[in-house]
Amino acid sequence: MRNCILLFLCLLLVCACNSLDEQHADKILNAIDQKDKNFEDIKEDTLIFAAADFFIHNKNQEKAALACYYCARLYQCRNDFNEAMEAYLKAETYAKKLNDYELLGSINYFMGVLYYHHNTFGEEAREKLKTALEITQKYSDNYKREISIHTLLGNIFHIKTQTDSAIVYFNEALKIAEHHKDTASISLIYENLSVQLQETGKSSGCSPLFTESYLT
Repeated sequence: MRNCILLFLCLLLVCACNSLDEQHADKILNAIDQKDKNFEDIKEDTLIFAAADFFIHNKNQEKAALACYYCARLYQCRNDFNEAMEAYLKAETYAKKLNDYELLGSINYFMGVLYYHHNTFGEEAREKLKTALEITQKYSDNYKREISIHTLLGNIFHIKTQTDSAIVYFNEALKIAEHHKDTASISLIYENLSVQLQETGKSSGCSPLFTESYLT
């Protein structure tokens, strides 16, 4: 039964791809891009698969890169690790050819998050997150992403019981949040770190940034 359903969905996708023209493919890509920017759920926007195939077939590398990226994001929303990783790698190949550093930053960030949430706290997650951080700092002003990356890296080092390294990354996250007066992020980072330091019994090693509450 499951195989029949999968075959039916594949046939629908083929039909959708064959019926697409550039205007329709553009509309699909723009719609999912706008939804993502508005933090809306994109899990059901499966027409992006047909749009990606259209752009790839027509050798439109710029739009193929973004469409493949959103295919990966959709798979990631559905917790499909393998399909998401494959789509991210395809998007990354296009983005590198185009020198699209903003997209490369996003791809590396979400690949790092993908590794992180699938309990692979090893070199893969750290490498992708550090690459994303480097690109973001150089080519973007997305400070919230910088905070997220530093926090994730801090969590990874904490999980590996490398508390001193974890504190360094949490401190950096707090510095950025303080610079932008982002009180919500400050509170969350402080609460996260406070719990972790209590667990390890290393609160005495905490920097001055963590000696007072930022919950107000």
